[in-house]
Amino acid sequence: MSIFKRKVTWEELKEYIRIKNTGEKQPDLYRSLVESIKYYQHKEQVGDVNSYLLTKVLRDKKYILVVNSFPYYLEDNILHYLIWIAPNYSLSSDKIKCIVEERFSDQPYLIYKNYDEYQSIKSIEHYHVFIKI
Repeated sequence: MSIFKRKVTWEELKEYIRIKNTGEKQPDLYRSLVESIKYYQHKEQVGDVNSYLLTKVLRDKKYILVVNSFPYYLEDNILHYLIWIAPNYSLSSDKIKCIVEERFSDQPYLIYKNYDEYQSIKSIEHYHVFIKI
């Protein structure tokens, strides 16, 4: 993941997801320099990221929707969440949409899952959720 020099807009996010869905090579989404430093320091501090996510984030739940602690560099009117899914459990795309819609009702949202090559956490399934406020 690279460091972005300007904030990503809602329209750019929509285009990013459209490109992903066509199978074309995706452009990168980025964190700010500050978020990138915090992200890598956190990963170093917790050591085993998978264990951390299972015990501190999922906590024996099948799935959870949480604010991304290290969001991409997005315009201020865009919130970045993650849906983490426990190993040996799966959610349909319809269920994922229901989870988001229950929490954010009438707000515009985007959902996507990174290709494996772009995932920094590969062993625990997760989806990015963006909410326009």
